[in-house]
Amino acid sequence: MVLQNVVFDPVEVLERGVLEPLDVGAVFVERLVVMQADLQRVIDDQQQYTRMTIELGDGAAHARVSGLGPRMEARVRILPGRDRVPITLAVDHTRIGWLAVPDPLGHWIASNFDPSPQLARLPVRVLLGTVAIRAGRFEVGGDGR
Repeated sequence: MVLQNVVFDPVEVLERGVLEPLDVGAVFVERLVVMQADLQRVIDDQQQYTRMTIELGDGAAHARVSGLGPRMEARVRILPGRDRVPITLAVDHTRIGWLAVPDPLGHWIASNFDPSPQLARLPVRVLLGTVAIRAGRFEVGGDGR
């Protein structure tokens, strides 16, 4: 991670030997790899997502929600965002049980689960390197292979 436009008190650093940023202009995630098992653990720890499973494939994730009622599944891709939201989720091939859901309706349903707009509400701007979904892992700033 790279912190941009960091404001700190140099006297505090010299006297206490501790760097405590007073302000940060932006956080740039230059390189990050999240394995599928780790992502699933994070999802499982979220109360509202306890019945969701994710399978990471090349270029997209396959999300499934089961439990009460019919199973819901969809393909989820990550696209570049805009403004203060660095990514956006594209959801298609949504099915509820045997019923195929039109893509605009599937996207609207999935928008209730999309955490990316919350990044715009953070007090610091978040920037990401190139984002990719690969088989078994999620990458930021990978080499494109």
